[in-house]
Amino acid sequence: MSFEITRAELAAQLSTVEGVTGYAKRPTIITPGDAWPLLGSFGNRSGGAFQVTWRVIVILGKEEAAAIDKAEALLPELAEAIDSVAYVDGGQPFAVPTQGGELFALEITARSE
Repeated sequence: MSFEITRAELAAQLSTVEGVTGYAKRPTIITPGDAWPLLGSFGNRSGGAFQVTWRVIVILGKEEAAAIDKAEALLPELAEAIDSVAYVDGGQPFAVPTQGGELFALEITARSE
C-alpha cells in the first residue's frame, strides 16, 4: 500500500468522528477539530513490504482544561476510526506552536504496512 493512499484513508476515517475533520496533510490554517497523519518512521520488512509508523495529530484547542475534556471524549472514537486503517499503539498530548499561541493537541501513534 502506498503512503499516499494510507494518508487519505486515515484522513477519511478521522472525518467519521464527530467534531473532527481529517486531512491527508496539515491544513494551512489549523483550528480545533482538525486532524492529519504524519509519516513517523518506516522500516523494510521481509518480502519488500514497509512497516510504517504514523503520527496522527488531532488539534483540541487553546484552553487546557477544555482540551483535556475533549481528548477524553474523543479518544475511544479516534482509536476505533484509526484502527480500521492502522494499528493504534498509543498517544500523548502536546502543544502545537502557532502565531496565535499554542494549541493543545493529541499525537496518536499507529502502525500500518
